[in-house]
Amino acid sequence: MLFNKEEINLLDEAIPVFEKIKPSLVSVLKAHSETNLSNLLAYILKGEDYPQLQELCLPVLIEKIDLGPNDSDILNDIIDDGYKNVKIYTEYPTKFGRIDILIVKEDEISWRRRALIIENKLYHNLQNDLDDYFYSVSKREDIPPGKIAVVALSLKPFNSAFPSFMKSGKITH
Repeated sequence: MLFNKEEINLLDEAIPVFEKIKPSLVSVLKAHSETNLSNLLAYILKGEDYPQLQELCLPVLIEKIDLGPNDSDILNDIIDDGYKNVKIYTEYPTKFGRIDILIVKEDEISWRRRALIIENKLYHNLQNDLDDYFYSVSKREDIPPGKIAVVALSLKPFNSAFPSFMKSGKITH
């Protein structure tokens, strides 16, 4: 069946034109698993082979996390004296699971220690046992609970709630 020009014009007008979606880091790297993306991010943040990457990326990551004005000191304290006492772990084991990325600011005095738990969520809602993650880090790393922040890193903003006692935030890739 052939269409006349008028019918074709009507069809053209009815079919929406979609804007091209800009590629994200995930799509460019074809890193469609949380573990692969966590490993890449941790590699950049560790700066073992390229210290300049750590010096550039870790402050930017921390700047993007909004914990609120009263709690931002936790994150700033992680990088306040350079990166010599910062340890970055992937797949950090807990009692009931694994933390995607854990950034720990070590210190001989426990009340000066800090931690940032990053839960990487590409295609899922936040359903992991954040209580387990939080208390595992507090106990194993000897960090006061008030000095631990939990952040969800996702492709798009989402509406999952964190337990009220946690200093928490959300950022996107």
